[in-house]
Amino acid sequence: LMSQDHLTKQINFLVEIDKLKNIFRQTYLMNESRKENDAEHSWHLALAAILLLEHANDSIFISDVATKRFLDINENAARRLGYSHDGLLKLTFVDIDGVNRPESIAEDVRTLMEVGEIVFEHVHRRKDGSLMPVEISSRIIDSHGRKVFQSIVRDISERKKAENVLR
Repeated sequence: LMSQDHLTKQINFLVEIDKLKNIFRQTYLMNESRKENDAEHSWHLALAAILLLEHANDSIFISDVATKRFLDINENAARRLGYSHDGLLKLTFVDIDGVNRPESIAEDVRTLMEVGEIVFEHVHRRKDGSLMPVEISSRIIDSHGRKVFQSIVRDISERKKAENVLR
């Protein structure tokens, strides 16, 4: 379930987006039945973004570059790792590292900082201690003047089982 704080943040975001409805430039709807202003379009995009974030099949993490702390996650991330939404937000990506090799994380972060994006396989540790093989696609993005990591994380447990069977 979504925490009250998380819901409040989303509502505050929507309220801010709603203030943009004073834009006068207009574009046609796809069916050309009427004109839609840019603010309405932005509103629809914001709603779509929230729905995509919350209902994505993959886990989504936004992490602070400096502290490595999670700034935002989707519900899938919390559920897959066995945490509450708020509980996972108290952690860093180092806390869920299942490899337990800080030098490996440091190397991946260095590559990400140099190249701007990276895709790699890793292992996450769930709250119960069990391990989950994952594929992580990360990039650096600018969020309101702050550099953050955006990571899309896919559970590849089934893929790994199939690869082991084929060996």
